[in-house]
Amino acid sequence: MPGEARQSVKRYPLAFALTVSLFAIWGGAHRIFGIVSPQFERFFTLSYLQSSIILLSLNVSYLLIALPVGLFLRRFGCKLGLISGLLFFALGALVLYPAVLRHQVLFHLVSVVVTGIGWAFLEVGANTLIVRMGSPATAIRRLNFAQCFYPVGLIVANLFAPEFTLPPHNAEFGQFVNVIVRPYVVGGLGALLFTLIMESVEFPAVANQRPPRGSRAIDDLKLLRQNTAFRNGLAAFVIYSAAVACLWSSTIPYARHVLGVPPAAGWVIFSMMTWCLLGAGRIVGTVLMGRIDPIRLLAVFAAFATALCAIPAFDHSVVGLVCLLGVSFFVSILFPTLFARTIKDLGPQATIGAGVLVAGSGLGGVIGIIAQRTMAGFPGFVHVSLALAGLGFGLVLRYAVSQNTAARDRAETQPDSNAKLTAQPDC
Repeated sequence: MPGEARQSVKRYPLAFALTVSLFAIWGGAHRIFGIVSPQFERFFTLSYLQSSIILLSLNVSYLLIALPVGLFLRRFGCKLGLISGLLFFALGALVLYPAVLRHQVLFHLVSVVVTGIGWAFLEVGANTLIVRMGSPATAIRRLNFAQCFYPVGLIVANLFAPEFTLPPHNAEFGQFVNVIVRPYVVGGLGALLFTLIMESVEFPAVANQRPPRGSRAIDDLKLLRQNTAFRNGLAAFVIYSAAVACLWSSTIPYARHVLGVPPAAGWVIFSMMTWCLLGAGRIVGTVLMGRIDPIRLLAVFAAFATALCAIPAFDHSVVGLVCLLGVSFFVSILFPTLFARTIKDLGPQATIGAGVLVAGSGLGGVIGIIAQRTMAGFPGFVHVSLALAGLGFGLVLRYAVSQNTAARDRAETQPDSNAKLTAQPDC
């Protein structure tokens, strides 16, 4: 990578800080959506099928748009992708006002879909830009650092958002508009303001990098398909996403059964603990990557996640609950490490590769949720779900070990190659 790109973090600190702050904004937005969605279901008196369709539309739009977002970033650059994501996010928030004013659920559906598109732009664009905004040697550690701010956004939103986004139980129309819709409108306007700030800040050249004239996206996709390292990383990423979906959808039912706490209180307590452990794991992982090779650390964390999943999968006790919560600490670095490891050496194919990875993440999440809900009616389904999660983390461990072995083999053969070159006589 050119010297300018290697010094991007130091030469463009404000651009780096704005990009990192998007992770906290995005985490907070995810949590606020989770808080407010049930209120809209109650306001529109949606049936279970209707609410499921709206939730599915968010996931499907997020899944289907990821690859087109990667193509967009390839054509127009990561900075314009981030600005587009913020604009979609703002539009999704502002559309809620006519949804409530006209009492039209169709507007609410449009808002959810547009918000999902905005999130896809932000996830693909921000992750890719952090990886490319500096030296490839530190790309994995840099993305882990940025991802530390995602759980911070979740935690802050969970602590303070209910104060201004939850209307009274029997809220009338005016109360609903004042308590929920207007804060959303303010949030949308805030996203527009953040967009203007980001547009006015100078970013490194890599943020606006575009393909050379004559190159085609279809050729990049073919190169990705032929790239064995990318295919292996994508497979590990999909497996990880399915495993973590099984893990987190089972944590709260397991905790409620062990301790007997009410569902609402159990959700609040154990979700906060999970997010705190996730953030702590990423902070510790980022620090350790200054001394330990990131892929070796990935293997260590994946090994602990696999082992800790095995205990609650076969036991139902407080010890099992402690181990289950501990898994969130060790899965913390898996997403950023797998993501950065897979795309950091792709060069011109990095943005499309990132879009494919995010789509794969969505696919893995859907697979995990479907598997978990299919088993929900059977006795002991939580244990089976946790066993599947442990199996998935075990496969990530296998991937990390194979990557470490390949790196060691390359290191051993490199000196031999150099020695042969030196031993050749002068011509």
